[in-house]
Amino acid sequence: MKKENLSVTGIFIPESVTQVFVYSLLTFKVSNFILFNTFCLFTLVFFPQKGKAVQLLSASEAIEGKPVKFLNDLDIQSDGIIYFTDSSQHWTRRENRLVLLGNDHTGRLFRLDPNTREITVMMDGIYFANGVQLSPDEDFLLIVETTTARIMKYYLKGPKKDQVEVFADNLPGYGDNIRPRKAGGYWLGLAVIRKQPFSILDFIYARPWLSKLIIKLINPNLLVKYSPQYGLLIALDQDGNIIQSLHDPAGQNVTSISTVSDTGEYLYLGSYYKKLIGRLRVNF
Repeated sequence: MKKENLSVTGIFIPESVTQVFVYSLLTFKVSNFILFNTFCLFTLVFFPQKGKAVQLLSASEAIEGKPVKFLNDLDIQSDGIIYFTDSSQHWTRRENRLVLLGNDHTGRLFRLDPNTREITVMMDGIYFANGVQLSPDEDFLLIVETTTARIMKYYLKGPKKDQVEVFADNLPGYGDNIRPRKAGGYWLGLAVIRKQPFSILDFIYARPWLSKLIIKLINPNLLVKYSPQYGLLIALDQDGNIIQSLHDPAGQNVTSISTVSDTGEYLYLGSYYKKLIGRLRVNF
């Protein structure tokens, strides 16, 4: 595995933009529409033609009788089918610390046809359902399950169609969004690292009773505040093996990496905390 230090050029922009549009507007451009979820309104919007917008889904709607609280990430198939995640049926995006610390496993994965607006639940019971990414051949889908530090693989075609298996497990941190890597494989941004030999979040997740106690008695922001300020981006091959890692141990340039867009020349990095988009030349 190739390990290198992470040094980026920062472009200052508003916080909400770093959290949302770095992975929406840079990534999701398919044919004649752009699809995105907004930071405040939690909607999916379809642009069938110039000057026209159609809302496909809002957080006020329920899917199969259960609320949509925390729309998170999405990817779009070549035929326009949209796959997206909802991280929690209990907490909203602004309450994401409660999802992180509360051992919440009400996340879901959906399939949406923008023409008929039919929505299908593909997976449920996901622990903090997060990033979504189609494979290059669109034969499987990767889903980041943040609080279990793993990535799940959902088969869309072939003899294993509709089966789910673990793609990568025991990751060095809690993953956020996963994106394609121009050189092959995938990039995964890590929101928080699992510091060794002791990770406080691992300790909490192994004890559901403690999770419930913490969200009742302690401000979750305090625990997140004192988590390691570390920037870590990892590359995985098509089999889920880590083949490269980029580090900012002090979190000086970028920390809590939320997403990455790989243009082949540069990596553009989003951060949950830093009010900037980082840019790193690929041939570092």
